Amino acid sequence: MSKVHLWLRDEVKEFEKRTALAPQDAARLISENNIEITVERSSTRIFEDAEYEKVGCKLVDSNAWINNAPAAKKDPNTFVLGLKELPPLDGTALFPLNQRHIYFAHCYKRQGDWKDTMKRFVDGDGELLDLEFLNFDNGRRIAAFGVAAGFAGMAVGLIVWANQKLNRPTGQLHPFNHKDDLVDHVRKLLKEAGTPKVMVLGALGRCGKGSVDMAKLAGVEGENLLEWDINETKVGGPFPQMINDVDILVNDIYLSGEVVPFINKDMIEEGDKNGTRRLTVFVDVSCDVSNPHNPFPINNAITTFDKPSRNVLSGSADRKPLDVIAIDHLPSLTPRESSQDFSSQLSRHLVDLSRVDFSTESQPQESDENQRVWLRSRKLFSEKVQEYKSA
Repeated sequence: MSKVHLWLRDEVKEFEKRTALAPQDAARLISENNIEITVERSSTRIFEDAEYEKVGCKLVDSNAWINNAPAAKKDPNTFVLGLKELPPLDGTALFPLNQRHIYFAHCYKRQGDWKDTMKRFVDGDGELLDLEFLNFDNGRRIAAFGVAAGFAGMAVGLIVWANQKLNRPTGQLHPFNHKDDLVDHVRKLLKEAGTPKVMVLGALGRCGKGSVDMAKLAGVEGENLLEWDINETKVGGPFPQMINDVDILVNDIYLSGEVVPFINKDMIEEGDKNGTRRLTVFVDVSCDVSNPHNPFPINNAITTFDKPSRNVLSGSADRKPLDVIAIDHLPSLTPRESSQDFSSQLSRHLVDLSRVDFSTESQPQESDENQRVWLRSRKLFSEKVQEYKSA
């Protein structure tokens, strides 16, 4: 059984305060599972560096992994662990990746820059174990931020809608220490602005559950809360109800294939012409903006914490506004709780890395489900490499 070395990198994405591994879980991995953990110092991570050092982690400088984390071919037992994009993010040359990385790469569904990401791994002879595709035998993900993403997405949607009604701009979003603080903030706004009618798409999934929970905690429930899932959308789009029947539409669906757009620009223009459009806020929690099968082509860009909403249509005397929210790291709105929850889920499976033989593409029958989680991920990476080379 090989000794595993986890290298927790500093997140470089702006406004990202979350982490894949919380100090309390790092402590358990070290003391109970003999895992070596290196943690990069961070000025933005929700947990202090000292919290990791106290439990036995080795601290190194931010981005030290680039030159110091061993290559996968040299040391197959070291895993660089993170959440979001890898540097550089400033437009400079993309350097090859020779390590074994665990993070959300967002490149397996042919997103906009998928070739750039895959090229880095191919050129460096590195490997990717994508967090989005670490699944149990039944297809369910071993760890996800879904509930937190849906919760935060609904909260931001309600904030933007309330500010619309109150003729106030929505400025930069700042993280909340606890979810209860976020709920209190939203409830106060709705007390001034009133209660919107909201539709949640994908209401039965993790993200959808989070959105529904937030809506109810904020006082949006009953006839003001429509919960749609596959039974409501299986007939195929477009769906005029999404434009004409609700004030806020929250998209929490997991896109796995081609679909007919649910709403489009022509429908919105028709609704404005007929005076039937009610929708003024669209929250794209799923953020499949660069996916060729995006079911909401009205949104083609990501928004950020400093500018959470993008005005697609400005309001006038005879036309309602339409604001779009598409923040791709929504759980950072409650970074401590979302990190603790995700870390608790993921860390249970990090212990299995020592039992997995990544030198083979096979999935031996004698392997257990926890080993197959990682073996499937390694096999999927190999398949995506071939897809990239053939593109």
